[in-house]
Amino acid sequence: MKCTGDAIATSSGNATNNCYNSGKAVWDQGGDIPDMISIQYSNSHYNYPIKTHEAAIRNGSLENKTKISIAAIATLVIVLALFHHSPTTQALSATQILSNNKYALYDKGDVLISKGNYTQAIQYFDKALAIDPNDKYALYDKGNALNYLGNYTEAITYLDKALAIDPSDKYTLNDKGWALNGFRKYTEAIIYLDKALAIDPNYKWALLNKGDALDSLGKHAQAIQYFDKALAIDPKFKYALSYKGETLNGLGKYTEAITYLDKALAIDPNYKWALLNKGDALDCLGKHAQAIQYFDKALAIDPKFKYALSYKGRVLSNLGNYSGALTYLDKALAIDPP
Repeated sequence: MKCTGDAIATSSGNATNNCYNSGKAVWDQGGDIPDMISIQYSNSHYNYPIKTHEAAIRNGSLENKTKISIAAIATLVIVLALFHHSPTTQALSATQILSNNKYALYDKGDVLISKGNYTQAIQYFDKALAIDPNDKYALYDKGNALNYLGNYTEAITYLDKALAIDPSDKYTLNDKGWALNGFRKYTEAIIYLDKALAIDPNYKWALLNKGDALDSLGKHAQAIQYFDKALAIDPKFKYALSYKGETLNGLGKYTEAITYLDKALAIDPNYKWALLNKGDALDCLGKHAQAIQYFDKALAIDPKFKYALSYKGRVLSNLGNYSGALTYLDKALAIDPP
């Protein structure tokens, strides 16, 4: 069965799979809902997909694959409902989809976040907010993207707007805790992270960020407990593996730290923080040449990674290469002046 409005609205399995496959193939590449896709629309099913899309794409209990499927399928039908008023088969431009539907706009932004394109994602969230300035999801999503960029002040502005609309949203509470960690307001961060965990004790991101806050407060043993809770939920959670490795470094347990950092790097060989922390562990074990190799790998991924620049400068200084050390330390200071 083809990907048609009638079939989708009546939950036909074959049509759902066809639409899902065509939509997901483009979404996986960070692209729009398929540019120039033809599907048939029936007026009799106008409201069903709109309500399904609005409710389902933000349902945190759904698996990610199901979320994308519903979003891709229902958005396609929504667009037909918005732009076509009689049963017909026509090619639809993704430009129309993205310029008129806030859900498609912030869904596209979410895909861009998953690809690490945070600045571009914000452009789509801004377009969604131009349509509806009080959409809590677009406000949260923009705050989330700003957190990834390290723009914590602006992130909190948008997260607070989202919390004013829904004070019990665990995602927004967690992201505010994350932003406060960025400001080194760790005790205040824990207040928001505890609120998120009161709503969902198994929310791995809040567990991670609370562990980070505790570690920064010098409560290393407690921090490891939270990282372990997150890893019990998701043993391949690369961030918890890397954070635990960093905490073990702080405790002087460098060999054990490398065990967890290697697990993180097995999942994502380009995870710059795990590369940094493994380099740090190797340096502390006296393996300076190997340490530099890991800092160089991190810098190959992000040449402006100030911590890798600083750590490499430190190692070169300890090796007596003072001119080389100054080169890297100066680069770090240029990025983040004292």
